[in-house]
Amino acid sequence: MPGMSKRERMKAALTGKPVDRPPVAFWRHWPIDDQDADALARATFDYQRKYDWDFMKDTFPHLLRRGLRRQVGVPRQTDRRSGSCGSSDQVH
Repeated sequence: MPGMSKRERMKAALTGKPVDRPPVAFWRHWPIDDQDADALARATFDYQRKYDWDFMKDTFPHLLRRGLRRQVGVPRQTDRRSGSCGSSDQVH
């Protein structure tokens, strides 16, 4: 249990197993960037990279299908069942 990865922590927490600490994330509004889908996705991923949360709120899956995925560094395959969508385990 000590030194769990984000993915391990989220999976354990979602299945009621012991965790090294509770998974942590913070979501905020982007009052200027939210007027443009690409800018919103970019701002959200930049925020995730800066603070390295255990997970992030995914509000733009359509952008990942249309090419922004490569620009922000999201791998083609993500395991949504793991509960770690957007974690820095996946975003590089």
